[in-house]
Amino acid sequence: MHGESRKGYACAPIFGPIWAVWTDFSSVRCARLKAHDISGVLAYCRIELDGPEHRLNTVDNRIRMRTKDRVAARLIGLSRPAGRLELHLDRYNFGNSARGAEILSGTFRLGGYVIRAPGRSMWDIASPGPAFDYARHGFLWLDDLVALGSRNARIRAKQWTTQWIAQYGNGRGPGWTADLAARRLERFSDDAVWLIKGAQAVDADGLNLTIARHLRFLSRRTNQSLPVVSYFRVLCLIASASHQLDNVTTASDLLHELERACHDLIDAEGGVTTRSPEDLVTILRHLERASRAILASDGHVGSEHAMAMSRISQAIRTLRHSDGHLPRFHGGDSSVPGMIDGVLQRVGLRAPVRNAAMGFNRLTRGRSVLIIDAALPPIADNPMQAHASTLAFEMTAGRNPLIVSCGPGEPFGQDWARAARGTPSHSTLVVDGHSSSRLDAHKRRADMMVEGPGEVKARSGHDSDAAFIGSHDGYARSYGLTHERSLVLSLAGDTLHGQDRLISPDEPRRRVFERALNRMTGSRRGVPEGIPFVIRFHLHPDSTASLDMNGRAVSVELQNGELWVFRCDPKVMIRLDPSVYLEKTAREPRTTLQIVLSHRASGFDTRVGWSLIKTRDATEDLHDLEPRDPF
Repeated sequence: MHGESRKGYACAPIFGPIWAVWTDFSSVRCARLKAHDISGVLAYCRIELDGPEHRLNTVDNRIRMRTKDRVAARLIGLSRPAGRLELHLDRYNFGNSARGAEILSGTFRLGGYVIRAPGRSMWDIASPGPAFDYARHGFLWLDDLVALGSRNARIRAKQWTTQWIAQYGNGRGPGWTADLAARRLERFSDDAVWLIKGAQAVDADGLNLTIARHLRFLSRRTNQSLPVVSYFRVLCLIASASHQLDNVTTASDLLHELERACHDLIDAEGGVTTRSPEDLVTILRHLERASRAILASDGHVGSEHAMAMSRISQAIRTLRHSDGHLPRFHGGDSSVPGMIDGVLQRVGLRAPVRNAAMGFNRLTRGRSVLIIDAALPPIADNPMQAHASTLAFEMTAGRNPLIVSCGPGEPFGQDWARAARGTPSHSTLVVDGHSSSRLDAHKRRADMMVEGPGEVKARSGHDSDAAFIGSHDGYARSYGLTHERSLVLSLAGDTLHGQDRLISPDEPRRRVFERALNRMTGSRRGVPEGIPFVIRFHLHPDSTASLDMNGRAVSVELQNGELWVFRCDPKVMIRLDPSVYLEKTAREPRTTLQIVLSHRASGFDTRVGWSLIKTRDATEDLHDLEPRDPF
């Protein structure tokens, strides 16, 4: 292999990577390498730098990957690959016009940061952190300017795209990773018509060369160490443009790699290991687009590719609420229903809705739908996004969300992102203010989920009523307690009965519980005996809630006039607390309310019963047919 990689390229494979890295840091142009040398160095990079781990075993894996990306990017930046600009008239990414207007005014909300720099170019702003650079170099802001669509928005987008090509299009800067390059390539292709037409247009030849360089970079930096969504994004983009690659063997290999990914990374139920419902839509969107591009170039869509789209489509239908949105677990947002409908329609595969998919159970009766997180959190496969949401549920009545999760906090900064992943941000039980899964407090691994329940049990029944019962041991190690939740949705879908239990099922856990109880009683003198816990039910901000029946019930009025009344056991204290509703498309968190039940576990089996009953039907059917504007 080593001999083959060096054949015909003289000394370039030996000194190429070292020379490229040296010039990257010294800003010396590597003009000595000719075009045919660069091809050899790139081949060498793919073989040598992606080889066995012991070749770079003295470097941390993340640094190793950055080094490989930097070497490949600098070498590709010295090349001028051939290609042609293909214009796409359909868009797959949707921005926010309000954020676009903010960008024009000089306010940049990127990566959880808010930077105000009126009159300055985006690329002249000092980066406050990696998340800001990720959003900036991923061209997420371009979606917002396209959504705004004004003449000034178009001119600003063209200016900043031209500046990026001039400063970073030759392989420099922090934006040359496989995931970011794929995000940029997707937006360059989608918005090419928008960018190369009209006043101050981006140079078509320069954009064409940039797209060709991105394709070559991705064809050499695609590997399975990427997150699953990024891996599919890269593979599908390359598959969509495989006929533009100058190396037929490379294109064929990557198409086979896409087939293997569909077989290995999409399970029999159409789920992925990240357990994020939004990831399913993203992957299906890329697979569908790749299939259309392959067919348009007289290619053949592989059987695993087609089967993966079928399985994912069924999983998405299973996970959707009755208003068309997705549940907001494990870093995912609810997505725009119209976009989901469009992807499912283009795939064109109809399959019956199941009762479970990707670790989520679905209860549906009448016009009500419940989605319950009934599996282990994805600690191994999605540690930076996983939520401590075991046994949490969301509920929708018709087209009106009722019980929700707080949602993804990443767009609002690191503190919001961390808080949104905790158990208190979900509609479930919380013991002593602690989450059922825990994030690492170590600085190098901050925000990485490292511990969660060891076992989650769940089963459901679908006779006349729809019923669910599940349990997890996320509090067993610290408190000796297992949380068990049962839910029963009536045949008409107008009554939900629930019970939450905290039990110590065996002698070892009872000893842990007694130690925790003694420790808590000794440190908190003057308070009632027992381990405190609360049960939270976050309400959608479009609903209106108030305490009723002398503080023993909560009335919740939905946007269409439906009235639901929440009651609980008399021994339990009930209150309304402030909450937030986080959306990736929103500029600020939306304020809302949550129902909070407070009680204490003083024995080996503590039970809290509650109910949610519809007492008044909708007063205006028209409101039930009009989805809320997601922006």
